[in-house]
Amino acid sequence: MRIPVSFIATLAALFLYPAQADVVVHVGTSLSIPPYVIPHNNSGITLDLTSEALAASGLDSDVHYSSNAENVDDFNLGKLNALLVTQPQLTPKAFFSSEPVMIFHNVIITLKDAGYNIEKVSDLSDLRIGAFSLAKQLLPKPFAITADLAPSYIEYTQQIEQVEALYNGDCDAIIMDRLIFRYYLSKLRHRNPPDMRYQASYTAVELFEPSEYFMAFSNEEYRNAFDEGIATLRSNGRYENIINSYEQTLSRYLIQ
Repeated sequence: MRIPVSFIATLAALFLYPAQADVVVHVGTSLSIPPYVIPHNNSGITLDLTSEALAASGLDSDVHYSSNAENVDDFNLGKLNALLVTQPQLTPKAFFSSEPVMIFHNVIITLKDAGYNIEKVSDLSDLRIGAFSLAKQLLPKPFAITADLAPSYIEYTQQIEQVEALYNGDCDAIIMDRLIFRYYLSKLRHRNPPDMRYQASYTAVELFEPSEYFMAFSNEEYRNAFDEGIATLRSNGRYENIINSYEQTLSRYLIQ
């Protein structure tokens, strides 16, 4: 019996190009960067956009939560296909999305009653500093130099612990995205209404340029699929709907 050439071609295509729906992109992200990523229910502004963009291109996604440092190591070892938080110098072989998936506005936060006068990054050198995971690599070099001079420097994988450390007196200054700080301070105030520690006023000093984070992928195909998915979400209105839904929720929840 003669097998049609068309059947052979179809069979070959199935082996060479398996259905995209069966492809799972393993995405590494931080443990605590709400409202961008909220681990307890696999949601958040960036996580929703990422999963829906990949799905729009026919790709499934599986999220792995860990510290920024561990995620970078796993990506470079081939254990992860995508990263939310990295920079080209940390993942030199990555293919980056055409537009940023997050823009962090990192600020230096102190308690107002402490009376610290911080006008430049080097003013932190005499203070106990609490920062986020990989801050010394992700922030401009003057910060790493200052952190090495400080009497105490700790990087927290759980950023709510940064806020607790500041209000408990374990840190003099913390460095984190302003929105993430407001999210966690709001959470602590809602969780502990009688605890007057979290009612103390704070000062936020802007000395860092906004940090743009582009999605990193292990190959060009995943990157292109993500970019195409984002374009689809923009064209059908879903991108704006996701942003608006979180903005409405946050406006009712966050302290100013």
